Amino acid sequence: MKRRVGGYDANAKARLVGTPRRGVRGGLGETALPDAHLACLVWVCGLAMCVTVAAAQAPRDLKARPAWNVAEAPARLIVEKDQDDFFLARLPARTGDRPVAAVRAFVSTNEVMTRVVWTDDSHVTVLVDARSAKRTQMVKLYAVPGDRMAEPGPPSLVDPAPLRGRAQRTAGMDLPRSLADVQMLETRVDGRPAWFTVSDATKLPATFKEWYRGDWTRKNHVVDLQTWLVVPSAGRYRFGLAGVAPAWLLVDGRPVLEHPAHQPYDKWTSGEDVPLEPGLRRLQVRTVCRQEIDTGMAWKRSGEPGAATNMVMLTGGD
Repeated sequence: MKRRVGGYDANAKARLVGTPRRGVRGGLGETALPDAHLACLVWVCGLAMCVTVAAAQAPRDLKARPAWNVAEAPARLIVEKDQDDFFLARLPARTGDRPVAAVRAFVSTNEVMTRVVWTDDSHVTVLVDARSAKRTQMVKLYAVPGDRMAEPGPPSLVDPAPLRGRAQRTAGMDLPRSLADVQMLETRVDGRPAWFTVSDATKLPATFKEWYRGDWTRKNHVVDLQTWLVVPSAGRYRFGLAGVAPAWLLVDGRPVLEHPAHQPYDKWTSGEDVPLEPGLRRLQVRTVCRQEIDTGMAWKRSGEPGAATNMVMLTGGD
């Protein structure tokens, strides 16, 4: 968890509360309320969450930088775009004594699309389309109050490639036998990681053109896959992996399934039932390969035939 706090010092030169720093993934939550001068951003499970704390006798002559785009919004969250064109952001469900009825996003002065994907008593989570923003450019999210809390709507905004991958060449030719071996290989990587996105796991084999850095030494590549799933209701779910290379599946950071190496590419490994509560769940797969990624992924609700078609991938972005 990362936490950054901005405040006001009466003896210092006036500055904007929550002005984000260059080079930081994520900015500070800001408030336009005249009686508030302290704000912070907390990262929870990869989602941005804005928290505003009110205090008395704040200066009233501070000018918002960057410019404020939505006059009726008393608070905003500023994040710096990283490699993801789509990402999820979590904001408080209320601003003062009113529920958040909508979340609007801007890149500079241009509004970009958002979609509410989950709400509860504490938070509103939105999918943000940041394709128009350049890397390191600021994306401003405004919490707009209303009479009723925002609710998840139809998929008016969809990430066309919701499965994200990262590949990085590492030393050694032997395939790992455990997650500990994968973590050891991470300490021996060379060069920068390559990022890629695909619409589903069947498109993974073609991505090697984007990240493969092979040579006569035939070194391995550490590959991390990630997506966010919407779990519509509480229950027990079962996950599966396939492929020649070994792979490990994690849900919300917890290992739930191990797939051994040197299996036929179409032989599936099924794990034990995993109890899940409704909401957003982070699905990650760690694997190591020499060239093409042949990992297959599947999930279903226990006791029901076929894949869980109502558990859709939202995005791979944080």
